[in-house]
Amino acid sequence: MKHALKALADNNIPINWGTLLVGWRGLKTFFPQISAPDVIQFAIQKLETEASVPEQVLRLASLYETDTHEVGSLLFSLSKSVPYDHDIEERKWRLVMLIDLLQHLPDDPMNGTLELVDFWSSWGFPKGSPISEININKYSDRQSFEKLRADLELWINREKNIVRINRV
Repeated sequence: MKHALKALADNNIPINWGTLLVGWRGLKTFFPQISAPDVIQFAIQKLETEASVPEQVLRLASLYETDTHEVGSLLFSLSKSVPYDHDIEERKWRLVMLIDLLQHLPDDPMNGTLELVDFWSSWGFPKGSPISEININKYSDRQSFEKLRADLELWINREKNIVRINRV
């Protein structure tokens, strides 16, 4: 997802080194959500806004975008220096990916439902998700599809509260 860190920030979702590491490594069947320039820029912002930072942040901020191995190593090291819950960090990414999907979801109920099925199946239909399984025929009419979208918006709001509260 382009501008993934901005999507997290725009939704007031806390970002830490664990968030970055999970997004850097990729999630389930999804490619990594952030790149070396994203991580380097985050480190630069830390330098600009915090009075004291670990030495690894300074090293990270001084790297080139092509130094991906070193970016990954420093990111791993920084993530170990602060507590984080991997499951919560993964939920943050799933949340912004769903928000992005809904913004670009086809208006056609059948195609929109197919994209939602693809998204949730990629996550293994996790416990607590708004969709544990989908009968595509059930959502092929406009009214049912709009109800599904409304249910997803409610889930998004609940999930935002969860990931904001769990600021390890």
